[in-house]
Amino acid sequence: MTFNPWGPNEPAATVLAEEAWLQGAMLQNVFYGMVVVLSFQCFSMLLEQTNRTNFKAKAPLLAVVAVIFILDTFHTGFDSKDVQLRFIENRNFPGGPSAFENHTAHDSFGNVSYVILQWLCDALLIWRYVMIYKECVIPRWLIIVPPVVVCLASCAMGVMFIISLSESSPLVASGPDWAIPYFSISLGLNILITTAIVGRLLLIRHRITSVLGSKHGSQYTSIAAMLVESASMYSAFSIFFIVPFAINSSISVIPLQTIGQVQGCATLLIVHRVASGKAWSSNTQTIFTHTSATRHIPRGIQLNRVDPIAFEFESGTATLSRANSASHRINLEHKSSVGTMLEGVTIIKDVHTDADASSFGAESCDRK
Repeated sequence: MTFNPWGPNEPAATVLAEEAWLQGAMLQNVFYGMVVVLSFQCFSMLLEQTNRTNFKAKAPLLAVVAVIFILDTFHTGFDSKDVQLRFIENRNFPGGPSAFENHTAHDSFGNVSYVILQWLCDALLIWRYVMIYKECVIPRWLIIVPPVVVCLASCAMGVMFIISLSESSPLVASGPDWAIPYFSISLGLNILITTAIVGRLLLIRHRITSVLGSKHGSQYTSIAAMLVESASMYSAFSIFFIVPFAINSSISVIPLQTIGQVQGCATLLIVHRVASGKAWSSNTQTIFTHTSATRHIPRGIQLNRVDPIAFEFESGTATLSRANSASHRINLEHKSSVGTMLEGVTIIKDVHTDADASSFGAESCDRK
């Protein structure tokens, strides 16, 4: 290493740690810019779609976008202030900015914002996981219970992590170190859900392409769709953080400062797909199942007889009744229609309204 007469009189490891802090702060601002753009896009899209009829369905997503933006803003702002304290306001602290970081308490507001943000993003990811597995043959309780239990454990570790940060840095082993258990459980939860979502979408993709061809279902089962739906960006970034963090490497502070913004971006990308109508919904698999079934209909008109229809006349109107369905009233002037309802085809014969209602049962149905 070339000697720099103007460099700090500190060990190379200390200088590397300080460089990592600055690089992490700059990278954090890049991802925060993405959070700002995605937040405004999602909020404007959801706001345009919201009306009186769907307000209850859209309001939770609007709240999620707003809360993610607020929490990420708090987290970024307090982290920026922390960098200012280390490198400007306390630059003469014995040992430099790195020593100041390791021997002073962290700002509690920024840490609380990050932990709450992670809880919210994990909850939304679990919601998407349950939605994608809604039509699965696996028992519903077996789908929901494991991620919920891990999420509750992550919440408990998050509380202990905040308490430990208020006393000392997670990079210093002073008492129980809750940082590694907290991040490990959170990472395990996201890897579990990411793997489950990707596996489910790959299976559905195979079934769709084998029946309908490769051009169908790409909106839901393409590689990009699977990466967004599973929040794999956050899972990959978490691995980049937890490995150097576990071995107490200075490089870990780069993803440590950025991980909250990355998780916010991953969650907002999911909300963006939901708002644009491209995300997997509760009836997506039903649509694909119906479509694949219609592909096997033979040539010609499919005539499947359904429930019988009875007509009742009362003062110029007829009531069309069908078993297990709502009644439909047909306005009549001088004549009414009678016939047999078939799926895809209706065969109707015109008759006069003054005819005896009992004669309709014996009337044959001819094509109009």
